Amino acid sequence: MIGFWTPVFNFIQKFFEILGAWLEHVAPQKLRPFLKLSGPAEALIIENLHDLKKSLSKLDKSIPLHLTLAGKAVLTKTIYLPTKAGSELDKAVRMEAARVMPLQLSGLKIAYRELEKDRNEEESIAVIVAAIRHVFLDDVIDAIDRGQITLAEIDINTEVGALPLRLSAVVRRSYLKVFFVSTALVMSAMFVSFIPTIYIDRLEAEDLVVSKAIRTARKNSVKVTELQRQMQTMHNLSSAVRIEKTKSQTLALLKLLTELAPDDVTIVNFRIDGSRVYLNGKSQEPAEWAIALETNDFIENVSLTNVLELDEGQRRRFELSFQVIWQDLNQGAQNG
Repeated sequence: MIGFWTPVFNFIQKFFEILGAWLEHVAPQKLRPFLKLSGPAEALIIENLHDLKKSLSKLDKSIPLHLTLAGKAVLTKTIYLPTKAGSELDKAVRMEAARVMPLQLSGLKIAYRELEKDRNEEESIAVIVAAIRHVFLDDVIDAIDRGQITLAEIDINTEVGALPLRLSAVVRRSYLKVFFVSTALVMSAMFVSFIPTIYIDRLEAEDLVVSKAIRTARKNSVKVTELQRQMQTMHNLSSAVRIEKTKSQTLALLKLLTELAPDDVTIVNFRIDGSRVYLNGKSQEPAEWAIALETNDFIENVSLTNVLELDEGQRRRFELSFQVIWQDLNQGAQNG
């Protein structure tokens, strides 16, 4: 079933890839950075504007930037608020930050994070506050815009980690990502609504193909059965011919051996393996019989082995093998 749906899923994926590429191509220049919604961001830490400008020339414009502000440009303070301030933490942090920061809060962009409570300070909330001057931040954003770099994230480095800054450019990009994802989901749902129709049409087409294949297979099975029957008949005839031929060859060979064998030769075992004949028996002079066989026109490569000496006056046991020229033997038998 997964293989059946694969073309549909591939089509949806390809459609959104083409749509994304088209939107990025036709969108106005100022909107294009916000259309780069995917891919890992490249991390960069700077302490001043000079570091940023120096690094921007080395960055790949197609990769979003994750910028971290650090160094003397960052102001950090740890403040303590009463526990009851938790319901209005943002307002309480800003009021306390305005009191402890060396610069006016209107000229600062702040970020904060609530710290883990200490056992000795259960009645208060510890919050670390980081601030950056608006003037410095505006210069940073302006340099990034001129460098045509997409700003994915920006945060402030502190001793407890990075605190993210909420900037309009980053927020708009986040909202745009949500918009495109939502649009993709809606369009996917629309595609899914058409899937049953596509599924049924494909099933009907596959059913026709399968039905045709079944009919063809049935016709072929009848032909195959008839061919098998004919082949079996031919095989039986071939076997019968081979058996008769073997019988005639064996009779001709036995007749030849009888003619060439001395009167005292007794054949105990007799075996034919292709053109090679193996036999063993008893004879007073098996070597003379082997010589007689070697001089025959229908026999060659005679080998006499395992001749055993018996008591005086008795016959010897022997093993003998030779090769028969069947074609010549058959012709000789026919002529005889």
